[in-house]
Amino acid sequence: MNKEKPTPFFQKKGVILLSIFFIFVTVAASLWYYLSREYVWTNDAYIEAYSVQLSSDIEARIINLFVDEGDFVKKGELICELDQSILLSQKREALTKVELLEKQVKLDLIQMEKQRDIYRVAKKEFQKQIISFLDFDVIEKDYKIASANFQVSQANLENGIAQLEVIKEKLCHTKVFAPRDGMIAKRWVLSGDVVKPGQPLFTLYDLNNIWVTARMEETKMENVKIGSEVKIHVDTYPGKEFHGNVFVIKTAAASQFALIPPENATGNFTKVVQRIPVKIHINIPENSDQLYLFPGMSTEVKIKVR
Repeated sequence: MNKEKPTPFFQKKGVILLSIFFIFVTVAASLWYYLSREYVWTNDAYIEAYSVQLSSDIEARIINLFVDEGDFVKKGELICELDQSILLSQKREALTKVELLEKQVKLDLIQMEKQRDIYRVAKKEFQKQIISFLDFDVIEKDYKIASANFQVSQANLENGIAQLEVIKEKLCHTKVFAPRDGMIAKRWVLSGDVVKPGQPLFTLYDLNNIWVTARMEETKMENVKIGSEVKIHVDTYPGKEFHGNVFVIKTAAASQFALIPPENATGNFTKVVQRIPVKIHINIPENSDQLYLFPGMSTEVKIKVR
């Protein structure tokens, strides 16, 4: 009677390894299927924050910069001072002009009142036929001229006062203050530079109000809703998971905000999956002073859809 040959050890080991491999593949496939239905994922996501371009309202030379890149500032804090010397000279000139115009108004008022009194007397004399119409007409026109000169002087005075107020307002704008709390992310000028109105001086970010903007493929947006839970991984902290919620789904694809939006009227149309910007609020944990969460950082997000 022939005895069965024992199965070699390496054959048993191979069967065991193959079985483990198939189990692993099955579990991985099931997990992948579950996660693909439970979440939608993208790595086209970046941290963003409100930014303010701090600029000057007037043309002047910078004499002092009180902050630099990386500094945190409070609302109302002085961050830049511009040269006042030219404006102060213009203010003195405007003040002198206003004083002269005030004197001119007084002089023209006296002249008008004088001509008015002469006109009133001449009117009565003309009605009594004491003076001729020609003499009365000359007196009447002199009064009208004096009255017009007085009105012109008043208008010139108002214009001079307005110019003075403009110069005073410009002097107030020689000091630039922070419009909100935040961090100076970029300094664009140096002391001694001459800046023009609207020219950026600093870029300020409000780091107390940050979010993630994820550009999701339109094919993944079916079940994304306002309030959907989100898992966030920041590339800077690979072992840390943040959580958040969707709070904005923009009403247009990202391509519509491009400098030159795509135009497919040429006939060579190629369909491309569009990206829908989704804003995600980050739940920043307590004791997060040691975390660097700055605008522009890359992230990966998983949005729960089931």
